[in-house]
Amino acid sequence: MSAANLRMNNKRNQYRNQYRNMYHLICRVISICLCALFCLSFGCTSKKEERLQQIRSLFDLDGITIYSESGAQLVCRNGNYMVEVPDGRGLFEDEKYLALFGDDDNFIESNTLKLRSQDPAAFAVMQKQEIGAFLQCLCRKEGVPNVIVNYDVFNRNRKWSDEDITLLTILGHCIGNLLNYSE
Repeated sequence: MSAANLRMNNKRNQYRNQYRNMYHLICRVISICLCALFCLSFGCTSKKEERLQQIRSLFDLDGITIYSESGAQLVCRNGNYMVEVPDGRGLFEDEKYLALFGDDDNFIESNTLKLRSQDPAAFAVMQKQEIGAFLQCLCRKEGVPNVIVNYDVFNRNRKWSDEDITLLTILGHCIGNLLNYSE
């Protein structure tokens, strides 16, 4: 076998292994997510906490907070948050903050210090919560913001990978849609 063919076979095997690893990661994430969704919708608290902990561990997150009913209801909060949960209604009523969400209804920040100039009030809440980076998914019900799923990192910045953004966004929107339409 020529050196060129050997390099091509090695490269091909490398790609196969990458895709195989990604496939297994996606399958694991989907199974954890389905269990978490089941627990969120049927209220099995101990299992819900266990699944949220698995999601946090899998994505190196320090906390997950989910608000529904336009912030009036705290669905869950999992992580070592240092202060009381803030009232979620402020997130849904602050037009300046909602404008920070992209067309895909995500707001991703690697360093919350950037938020200081964009929305000082939101920055103050993040600083009090010791959130250094976050990924938030906004879910709408009949066009109106109704659920926010927050994935938080405490006291540090974070560069979000494309894979993490994609998978956490899918999970966030699945949770949001489940909460929006499970009534």
